[in-house]
Amino acid sequence: QYENCQTTEIPVIQELRSIERSDNLVYFTSDGHRYCGGKGRYRDYNLYVYYPQKEVFAATRRTVLLALCISMLIWAAATVARNKSGRVHMRELNEQLKIIEAQQKKEVEYQLKLKQSMEEAVRANIAKTDFLRRMSHDIRTPINVIMGMTEIADKNADDAERQAECRENIRTASGYLLELVNDVLDMGKLESGETYLEHIPFDLYEMFDEIAVLNGHNLQRKNITLTFEYCENLHNRLIGSPLHVKRILMNIIGNAIKYGKNGGYVKVSVSESEFDEKIPDTVVIN
Repeated sequence: QYENCQTTEIPVIQELRSIERSDNLVYFTSDGHRYCGGKGRYRDYNLYVYYPQKEVFAATRRTVLLALCISMLIWAAATVARNKSGRVHMRELNEQLKIIEAQQKKEVEYQLKLKQSMEEAVRANIAKTDFLRRMSHDIRTPINVIMGMTEIADKNADDAERQAECRENIRTASGYLLELVNDVLDMGKLESGETYLEHIPFDLYEMFDEIAVLNGHNLQRKNITLTFEYCENLHNRLIGSPLHVKRILMNIIGNAIKYGKNGGYVKVSVSESEFDEKIPDTVVIN
């Protein structure tokens, strides 16, 4: 609207010219309107630049709004990417935790099995040592009987009756020795250290006869008399574990003979208890 006009005729330029310091951008008012502008000199010319303030700030508002929208879009994209990355990371982390937990569980199970195996090995070794120690003592008796009867048979080669007696005693001792050996060879009993009691019928009188035969050599050597006393109406046919009963009696009677005086006696008394609902019929040996 100011084309072909002198600068003196333009109020805005006059107002801008009146501003002493205009090296930088300044804000001023002319004809009731706010402007933003500046002035300067180039060669022989004076340069005046101005722009309505409302249009400046209108463009600024648009720029700010555009920048804000772009920032929000960037923030939203970053949030989505971060959430997606976070979910992937959490899924990977959970999978790693599951793998670690499975490995730890396997390690604990392996350690428990290893500890259990070690305990079983130690227990089995202790059971073997104790079992063999006890068995070595029990085995000596029938072996001594066999050796003793063999010597007696050699000394009485012409005595048929004595020979028959020795052979019978050797058979009895061999049978007992076989029972002990079979018990030793049962590795299940040997490793567990437990005692397995049988429930089979046996004759108590026959057992005492075998015990007398097995201890006969020691009885003769120390001149000790072994007697058995039975109560009236004793039930000699019993059910139980004959090998263990025999071993217990052999140890007790054998120690009585071993530590008894020469020319003495060992008496074994047998009685039968009365029937009890809680305890079945029981034979008591003293």
